[in-house]
Amino acid sequence: MACKENKFGFPFTPYKIQEQFCQKAWNLFSNPGSIGIFESPTGTGKSISALCSALSWINAHHKEVITSQTNEYKSKKIPLWVLEKTKVNIERSYEEMITLQNTFLKNVESHFNLVEQNTKNNKTLLISLPEIWRETCSEESKRQYNFFKIIIASRTHSQLSQYIGEVRKLHESGSFRNYCHRLFKDPSITTVASRSHLCIHPEVRKLPSLIINDTCLEYTAPNKKDIEGHFCPYKSRASILAKLSLCKLMDIEDLRKEGEKVEACPYYAVKEANKFSDITLIPYTTLFNNSTRESLGVEFNSLGTICIIDEAHNIFNAFESSYKASIDLNACKQLIPNCKGYLEKYGTSFTPNNLSLFKQLLRFITMFTNNVERIVNSYRSLKRQSSDTCDSKSQHNTGVISYNLTDFFKIINFSFFNTNNLQTFIENNDLCRKMKRFSIMEIYSSDKNRKGDTISSNTLYTFKSFVDALISANKKYDQIVIEYNFNHSSNILDINCSLIPISVDCFFKDLMKNSRSTMLIGGTLQPIFEYKPLYNHLPSSSVYMYSATQSISKNNLLGIVVPQDVDGNILDLRYETRFSHNQLLALCQTLALVLPFIPDGVCIFFNSFTFLEIFFRFLHREVEAKPFLEQIKKKKIFRENKLSTALENEQLWESYKKCIYSNNKTHAGAILLGVLNGRLSEGVNFSDELCRCLIIVSLPYPPNTPILEAKAKYFYEKSDLTTNTDNLSFQSIMCMKIVNQCIGRALRHSNDYSVVLLLDHRYKRKYIQDMLPTWFTEHLVCNNNLLRWDFYEHVLNPIKNFFSSRAYLNKE
Repeated sequence: MACKENKFGFPFTPYKIQEQFCQKAWNLFSNPGSIGIFESPTGTGKSISALCSALSWINAHHKEVITSQTNEYKSKKIPLWVLEKTKVNIERSYEEMITLQNTFLKNVESHFNLVEQNTKNNKTLLISLPEIWRETCSEESKRQYNFFKIIIASRTHSQLSQYIGEVRKLHESGSFRNYCHRLFKDPSITTVASRSHLCIHPEVRKLPSLIINDTCLEYTAPNKKDIEGHFCPYKSRASILAKLSLCKLMDIEDLRKEGEKVEACPYYAVKEANKFSDITLIPYTTLFNNSTRESLGVEFNSLGTICIIDEAHNIFNAFESSYKASIDLNACKQLIPNCKGYLEKYGTSFTPNNLSLFKQLLRFITMFTNNVERIVNSYRSLKRQSSDTCDSKSQHNTGVISYNLTDFFKIINFSFFNTNNLQTFIENNDLCRKMKRFSIMEIYSSDKNRKGDTISSNTLYTFKSFVDALISANKKYDQIVIEYNFNHSSNILDINCSLIPISVDCFFKDLMKNSRSTMLIGGTLQPIFEYKPLYNHLPSSSVYMYSATQSISKNNLLGIVVPQDVDGNILDLRYETRFSHNQLLALCQTLALVLPFIPDGVCIFFNSFTFLEIFFRFLHREVEAKPFLEQIKKKKIFRENKLSTALENEQLWESYKKCIYSNNKTHAGAILLGVLNGRLSEGVNFSDELCRCLIIVSLPYPPNTPILEAKAKYFYEKSDLTTNTDNLSFQSIMCMKIVNQCIGRALRHSNDYSVVLLLDHRYKRKYIQDMLPTWFTEHLVCNNNLLRWDFYEHVLNPIKNFFSSRAYLNKE
C-alpha cells in the first residue's frame, strides 16, 4: 500500500529527507521478514521519523488483520454476492474493533481517575488490565487488539527516554491524533527495565543487583507472611500503576516516582501494561536475551511486530555482552566446600537419584576448576621458561589464553558428564536458590566477613549460566578466553574463564523470525558490510538500505585528507613508521600550522594511547619540536589518560568545556587530546564550540588476536567474501567503524559546523573512502595527485575560507 504524500503524522512540516526516510520505511514494513539499515546523521530527526513511519503504517494497515480472515474465500469458487456480503461484514467488524479499543481505554482511564480522587482503599483500583479487558470484550478481540506492536531498542535507558520525548511531541501537537483514526487518543508507551532499575522496596533496592531478582521472588511469593519485613506490599497494587502508565507517558524515573506515590510496584506494572501499549521501549541486553525478554512479558508477532534497533552501530557488541558468559575460578573454588557442606547437612533427605546427581554435579565443578587451573599453570610455566628476564613481575604473571570450544571441551573432559541432566536437576530442585540461602547462613553463622562472600553465595547461579552458554554455543565459531593475573602482594592467582559468542547471526535470525520487520537505525552505520552476516541469508528484495544525503550544507562541514606535511613528506603513520623522529616531527609541524586558524575547541584523536603518549612526550621534550609546541599551546591542552577513571574523565571534560566557554569572546579555545574508541571519542557529544575542528591521526586497525581471527573467519564465511578481498578485510571494516563513529560526533544538530582533518596518506585510498559515511564524503576534499599537492592550497586555504564564511575573523 502506498502512503499518501506528507501523511506520516509529523508534529511539524517534515523535511524532504524525513519524508524519504518514512517512505522507505513503509516499503520495509510492507514486506514481512525484511530488514532495513537506515543511516541518518544526528540532527536529521531520525527518531521522530522512525516513530511516525511505524505508527502511520500500522494505522493504515490495521484493517488487514480483519481482512486476512477472508483470504480463504478468495481461493474458493463462491458466488459474487457472498464475497460482497463478506466485505460488508469485514467493514462492520473493523468498526466494532475501533469501538472496543475506545471502550477499553476509557475504562482504563476511569479506573485511573480513582487514584486522583485519593481513594486508596477502593478495591476497584486493584482490578487488573486483563480483568478490565475481559469486562470489555472477548479473548479473540484481545488478540486482534494486540496484533501490531512497535518495539524500540537502544543501548541505554537515557537513549530510550528520547523516544518518550518524541511521543510527547505527538501528544502535545495533536497531529497524530488527527491523522490516526485507529487509536483512542494518542500512542501509548511502556518502558521495560529490570528489577534493579524499577524496584521501590526500601530494603530490596539496597541489595547488589546480582541478588535483587531472587529476593524479589522470595518477598512476593504466594502466601508470604510479613516476617521481619521480608514481604513486598507493592506487587498486589501493580495494576494501579499499570493503568496509569497507559494514560501517561513515563520513563523509568517517572515510573519509580509514581510507584512510590501510589505504593505500587513499577516492575510488575510494566509487565502488565506492556501487553496493551502501542510502543515498548527496551534496552539491548533485554531484547537480545530470549529468557530475559520472556520473563518481562515482551511478546513478538511475526506478522505484527515492528522491531526498531537504534544506535545500531553497537549491535554486535550488544549481542556479545548479552550472550557472553564468565565464571571466576576462585568463586568456583569456594563453591566446592559449599556443595560439600550442603551435601553433609541435607544429603540424607535426598532421593537416591538426586543424591547421585548432586555428587555428579560436585565432581563436575571440581573437575572443571582443576582443569582450568591446570591450563593456566602449564601456560605460565611455558612462558616462564621462554622468558629471558629474571624480574619477578615478568610476563608469565598475566596473560590471556584462547581456545576453540572443541579443544576446550576435550581438555576439561566436558563429555564425561551429562550436563543436560545436571542442568535439569538444578532447575527442578531450585538448587541455586537453596544453595544461596545455605551459603549466606554459613557466612553469618561463622561470623565471616571476607570480601566476596556475597558473590560466592551466588556462584551456582553463575556456574549454571556458564554451563548453559557452553551447551548452546556454536562449536565452530565461538571461543573460550581464559584471563589470569598473579597478585604478588596477596599471593593469589586470579583466573576468569569466559565464553565469547562469535556467531551472532543465529540470535539475530531468531529475532527477525519473530518480527514482521527489523529496522537498524543510526547516525553513522558505515561500513555497511559489517552487517552482511545478519542479512546475507535473505533475498535482495528483503533488504532495504537508506542513507540520508544532501542533508548537510557545505557551510556546515568540511572534510580534508592530509597525506603530506608542509614540506611534501608523506604522513605515513602505520605502526612500523609512526614512532620515527621524522614522522613525529612532521605531525607536530602540521598541527602547529593548522591550529591558529581554528577558533574555539579542537579535538585530536590518536589511534592508541601508546601513540598519544609518545607524541605528547616528543612534543614537550624534543628540542626540534619546541617552536611547534609554542604555537600549539596557545590553546590550553587537555589530555585523556589511559588509567583515568570515569569520574576523572568527566572532570577532564568539564574542565575542557569550562575553558572553551570562558574564552567564547576571543575564541581562543582549547585542545582535547584523546584516543579513538576511548571513552571521550565514543561517549561525548562535541557540539558547537566544543569541536570546531576534529583531527583524526592515523587509522585504528585492531591488533591481531585469536578472538579477532575467529571473528574474521566468521565474517568471511557468513558474508560469502574471501580474505583476499583487501578492500573488504575484516580489520579494515573494524578500523573504519571506529573512525566513522568519531566523525559522527563532530556535528550534533542541523546548525552545527566543523572541519574534519584525516591525517595519514592511507585516507587517500578509494576503499578507505568508500567506507566513510555518505553524508561526510560529499564534503570531503582529497587531491590524489601528490605531485601537485600543496599544503597551503589544499589544507590551510580551505580551512581559512570555511571559517571566514562562518563570520569569524581570519587570524593571520
